[in-house]
Amino acid sequence: MMMAVNSIAGRRLVLVLMLVCAALFGVFGFAGAQDDFEFDDEFEFIDLPEYGFGEDDFEIIDEPEAEEAEEPEEAAEPIDPSVLPEPEVLLSVADELYFPRVGYSETFWETQGYVNEILDGGIIHQYYVRSGMGTDLLMSMLPAEKGARTTNLRLNMKRDWEKEYHVSVTLLRAEDMPNGSGGCWLRYSNVRTKGRGSESGLILFPGREAYGFVPEGNLEDLDYTFVSDLSDLNQNNSIRFDFIRLDGVSYVYANGRFLFSYDDGFDGKMSFEGGAELYEGGNRVRCDFDNFTMRYR
Repeated sequence: MMMAVNSIAGRRLVLVLMLVCAALFGVFGFAGAQDDFEFDDEFEFIDLPEYGFGEDDFEIIDEPEAEEAEEPEEAAEPIDPSVLPEPEVLLSVADELYFPRVGYSETFWETQGYVNEILDGGIIHQYYVRSGMGTDLLMSMLPAEKGARTTNLRLNMKRDWEKEYHVSVTLLRAEDMPNGSGGCWLRYSNVRTKGRGSESGLILFPGREAYGFVPEGNLEDLDYTFVSDLSDLNQNNSIRFDFIRLDGVSYVYANGRFLFSYDDGFDGKMSFEGGAELYEGGNRVRCDFDNFTMRYR
């Protein structure tokens, strides 16, 4: 009986050992052979059961795109003063490159006061200076029968005169009675070296035209040649004019806008003048000039 029991227990022990060995062999054997494992044709994948996740339960994160490296800005090449810039650029660099010195600035040199002159045709020419602003007032007791333009000695801007320069001056037609019957003018010339009636230069009639002029052969008249149309300039608004003269060529600007260039070729230093003009049928016109500045080399 005792031998039978031991025999049964022994068989059970052997069975347990066999099961343990089989399990161990299965684990290590599968691990060593999984690289060589191949699915046969009848093997099927099955879908795992859903666990309640839907499309709304997932957050898609966009990968940030790589930023393109910004190309370094090319350094602006310095402007060569021996090479004249284009007219549209010239105004912004002229003072730095060519005209660092201020010769005459801001106010006129005349003392305050006014003068009345009786001109031909019964026209009264009154001009005066106040608070540093030059004013030319041209009027007629009766409407003028012909156009009248005068040289206003009070508004001669001759204190400084140069051959090459940058000049700025503002102009405003402050009064015009009746409307459209008068205007203003602004000019430069070499009158200080050539004398009155023998001068050459450039004259602007804002709202109308610009002309070059040269002596006609006597001391009374000048010969005018059309240079540019200025009909788009409104004298009822303040206009800042800039004149840049280099190598006998003048570059003219209105409120920073390039208007035209004029190759005058005139010899000698230039000075500026401004005044009023009364047209036929006009009764009164007033022109104000201010902020005159001349810069030079």
